[in-house]
Amino acid sequence: MPEDSTRRPTISDTSPLRVLLVDDDEDDYALTRDLLGAIDGTRFDLHWAPTCEAALSAFAADDSELLLLDYNLGSHTGVELLQRARALGYRAPALFLTGQSDRAADLQAMHAGATDFLVKSTLTAQLLERSIRYALERHRLLSQLESYAGELSEREQQLRRIMDQCMTGIVVTGATNEVLFANRTAEGYFSSSPGALHGQAFPCPAGARELAIALPGGDEGVGEIRAGAIQWHGRAATLVTLVDISERKRAEALLARQARTDSLTGLANRTLFHDFLDRALSRARRAGTCVALMFLDLDHFKQVNDRLGHQVGDDLIRRVAERVAACLRGEDLVARLGGDEFAVVIDAIPAATVAGQVAEKILAALEEPFSIAGNEIVARSSIGLATFPADGCEAGDLIKASDTAMYEAKRLGRNNYQYFAREMQEAAVMRSILEYDLDYGLRHGQFVLYFQPKVHARSGRVVGVEALLRWNHDRRGLLAPGDFIQVAEDCGLIVPLGRWVLRAACEQMRAWREQGLGGAFSMAVNVSMRQFDRDDLVASVLEAIETSGVDPTDLELELTETAIMRDPQTSIADLRRLHEAGVGIAIDDFGTGYSSLQYLRLLPIDSLKIDRSFVADIGRDPDDEIIVRTTINLAHNLGLEVVAEGVETQFQHDYLVNNGCDLVQGFLFGEPMPASTLAARLGRTGPRPARRARASSARA
Repeated sequence: MPEDSTRRPTISDTSPLRVLLVDDDEDDYALTRDLLGAIDGTRFDLHWAPTCEAALSAFAADDSELLLLDYNLGSHTGVELLQRARALGYRAPALFLTGQSDRAADLQAMHAGATDFLVKSTLTAQLLERSIRYALERHRLLSQLESYAGELSEREQQLRRIMDQCMTGIVVTGATNEVLFANRTAEGYFSSSPGALHGQAFPCPAGARELAIALPGGDEGVGEIRAGAIQWHGRAATLVTLVDISERKRAEALLARQARTDSLTGLANRTLFHDFLDRALSRARRAGTCVALMFLDLDHFKQVNDRLGHQVGDDLIRRVAERVAACLRGEDLVARLGGDEFAVVIDAIPAATVAGQVAEKILAALEEPFSIAGNEIVARSSIGLATFPADGCEAGDLIKASDTAMYEAKRLGRNNYQYFAREMQEAAVMRSILEYDLDYGLRHGQFVLYFQPKVHARSGRVVGVEALLRWNHDRRGLLAPGDFIQVAEDCGLIVPLGRWVLRAACEQMRAWREQGLGGAFSMAVNVSMRQFDRDDLVASVLEAIETSGVDPTDLELELTETAIMRDPQTSIADLRRLHEAGVGIAIDDFGTGYSSLQYLRLLPIDSLKIDRSFVADIGRDPDDEIIVRTTINLAHNLGLEVVAEGVETQFQHDYLVNNGCDLVQGFLFGEPMPASTLAARLGRTGPRPARRARASSARA
């Protein structure tokens, strides 16, 4: 059917633009519909032809203003369908949509009369809008050119004014590629004065799709070329249109960089890391060289975020990335995998020992403190190393091996590097099984509490108990904490496990109170470092007290010096809230960790527990006896109660009593036992001695 020449559709028309989509995939129809709907300021009337037959019927009706068609249409191609449409007189501008870029298919589509060839996977509403605008603009121009071809002699100036107003560069070339016509936009793209291009060879290689163009201000941009045969003054010519796609190219380059680089550090991301590792392994197989993979994780990075804020944490990650990169050669790669975890690929090395030298260099570089926002921060790390071909021939094997080695470095005290060894893998498998069993046991009620009495050193009367966790494993029987607690700490299950212990201990205390047992005695519960690091410890403790209905003074929390001193200011604030609520606070394993007497004076604590390692050497090591006496005197001078744990002999007990120790705990007075066994030892009367009053300096 002949095209209606009274209306040339544009994307800015107020009436909906009638669009025909020929695509046999309903998902692609939905995608196209959504993209059109995302174009601001324009309405589209989209009709879908899922088959070639439906498309031919739509062509016969000829009521669409834009054609979008897939390149692959079952047994036919979009090019074949477009050729049939043109034969039927269908003249709407056509855009091809395809699943992947194919230059040959692109050229076929252009020769068949398509205006653009778009790849669905990279298509956005912005790119689709630009292509539609260009298609309608080009269609309008081509229609005008064809319409005016026979009247060019009297309307040539009018045509020149029209084309000079176009944002698209328009060039007409002759049989020998000489320029017959160029509008002002095209002349500007080549920095030419008006008319200077006429008669000159068109400065574009044959078959080129893009070329460099000049932009206002002297910048260089990229122009996209489209060409088609026309009649110009009665002779064959070529109409070339030039569209400035510089913005699109910049956006594509930015997206490409973002897809392969880490936005925070500018390092390679996971995608680029995997690609680089695969290529490095391929080269090593051919050359017979070694490749090393290094996993690096910052030690205690969470404390930086918690204490100093995420901005400081981000700055630290960036600075660490710079130092690690400075330790490598240009042919190596460092990538940030996320959080505080990095991967390093050391390419083409003669032996695995070279990787260890690089690891030592990185550890040494990180020893120098970072100065960030007025803070001096040392960012130490744990590094795991695996090498090709010794530890694996595929990328996945090396990744698993280096990750396993990194966790071994953490287990061995952090701030070191470890080469992968096969026994690590076996240990990792066992740890994975144990992690699964821990989670299963927590969800299925396999954990129980045992209780060990704390007795008054002189009277021998039970004045408190310590809740101790046991795991009633369905295959291995009753397990003590030494068999599983470290794995629970490492995998994070210690937090929900600790909450369970708090609740269960408080509920048991309530049960004993309801039975009238025990008089005034307290329940001691250990708090792990991971629990203490979390912001919700205070809330968890108070919730357990409120839910169970026990008196807060019935509960005592035991924390290690190390846990408290990781962030002493926060520790003081949290412990004061708990202490003000009535909860007792004890320092566990005193003397084995790092502490400060200044902070010890400020902490709202009630008692110190002398570590069992010092108690065990009473009568054998005079130095440890001095430590025990000094600790007792220090505690009493600060108004604190002293508890000695691990008391197993009468000689130890007598020594502690003679030196003023308040409470004792150990196998001499009873092993950890179930609640029912301990109940028989709990008296129905006899108040527990009141907590010592702290010296006034302790409240400063």
